[in-house]
Amino acid sequence: MLFRSNSTAALTFHDAKSGREILSALQAKPHVTNACIYDSDGKVFAKYSRDPTEAGSCPPASQRAGSAIVARRMVLFHNIVLNGDSIGAIYIEGDLADLNDRLLRFVAIDLVILLGSLAVAFLLSYRLQRIISGPIQQLAATASSVSAHENYSIRAVKTSGDEIGVLFDQFNGMLDRIEQRDVAIQKAHDSLEKRIEERTAYLNALIENNPLAIMVLDSAQTVQLCNPAFEQLFQYTREEIAGKPVEGLLADGDLLSEAHTISLQTRGGKPINLVTRRRRKDHSLVDVELHTVGLVVNSEV
Repeated sequence: MLFRSNSTAALTFHDAKSGREILSALQAKPHVTNACIYDSDGKVFAKYSRDPTEAGSCPPASQRAGSAIVARRMVLFHNIVLNGDSIGAIYIEGDLADLNDRLLRFVAIDLVILLGSLAVAFLLSYRLQRIISGPIQQLAATASSVSAHENYSIRAVKTSGDEIGVLFDQFNGMLDRIEQRDVAIQKAHDSLEKRIEERTAYLNALIENNPLAIMVLDSAQTVQLCNPAFEQLFQYTREEIAGKPVEGLLADGDLLSEAHTISLQTRGGKPINLVTRRRRKDHSLVDVELHTVGLVVNSEV
């Protein structure tokens, strides 16, 4: 603004010497290399060059007001106006060293800020690692141990009363409920096994001590066991008939057909009660009252 004011006076009075003196003040600006004042006709009125070897060089022709970067130099044209009329123009050319210096300073500042931000982020992440990630890793390790060993008595050690602590409480509460259910299931299983053992013992005692001859068959009509009364009546030992088909064992001839019919009816779940004859081991026949009943489990005989 000061250059334009002084240049207006110099152009008004056509004082070229004064114009050169005005431009010589640019020596205080180390990055300004060339400058020029044009009159209203676009002719060079006064010029300035920091490099003495370029003092005789011709400045560019006067151009429209504006700025641009040409050949790594900043070029500025500005009109000189008096009472609203253009009486000339001023041209200033400078190198980009100042811009580069500022750019380097900005890069350095950005680098310092970046390093500072990284340091702060590292400290925060380290702190959060101890506060959040550490307990979560501990909880994950506890969960893995419970899953691997199926030991629901293990508990996660709570280290804080914040949201992570609430998570630990919920996890331990879940393990408590699972452990209680596991204990209840185990008790029910033990009780069921005991009841089965008692009923099995009762059934075995009933079969073994029953004075009636009893033989147990599977679904394929194969002998599974018999009681002492059966061994005494038919002269077979348990080891001799176990695993053998019942058909043909105690009947032959016409009795074999009857035994086959009884087997079919028994497989259908129909109880049988009749008086007939059966063959002993010595092939003698004995009169018997025969009773069969199907053992139904899950709707299957």
